[in-house]
Amino acid sequence: MKTLKKLVSLALVLCTILCVFSFPATAGAASAKTNTVKKVTLNSKSETIYVGNTFQIVPTASNSKGKTVSSAQFTYKSSKTSVATVTKKGLVTAKKAGSAKITVTEKASGKSAKLSVKVVKFTLKNYPVKVVGIDKNQYGANTEFTVTFNWSDKAVKQFRFYAQVYDAFGDLLGV
Repeated sequence: MKTLKKLVSLALVLCTILCVFSFPATAGAASAKTNTVKKVTLNSKSETIYVGNTFQIVPTASNSKGKTVSSAQFTYKSSKTSVATVTKKGLVTAKKAGSAKITVTEKASGKSAKLSVKVVKFTLKNYPVKVVGIDKNQYGANTEFTVTFNWSDKAVKQFRFYAQVYDAFGDLLGV
């Protein structure tokens, strides 16, 4: 009887130990598998940016089942910081004309993706503006006119404007 009690007690202790330690380990292993990054993708593979403008990189890490790993953390590195820089949060700033590659790496897995960046200088060349209805009898050759340009490109901060003003008959009013 004492031997039977000892065997039952030992069996219960072993069952308790196995139950306590095996279930969390199994759950943890499953959780680790779903959080293991297998692939990093970016919101763009290549971008052309004007000098002075920015582009926000949005990386996505996914597991072997294609599900997003929301706990992923990323680092960013530019191959040519003189052309394009990138912040710790993935904001790319175009510095000067040229090309650079931005590498985005997921910290835990080391998986990465690259963004090709082409930086171009904005130039405004011979943009014709036609002002209709100027009468040379009403306006003299030295009359000043205000011409306003509006555009959404933030790269353009200033420019030089040269114009020749003609009347409705094609006669030159001024330069």
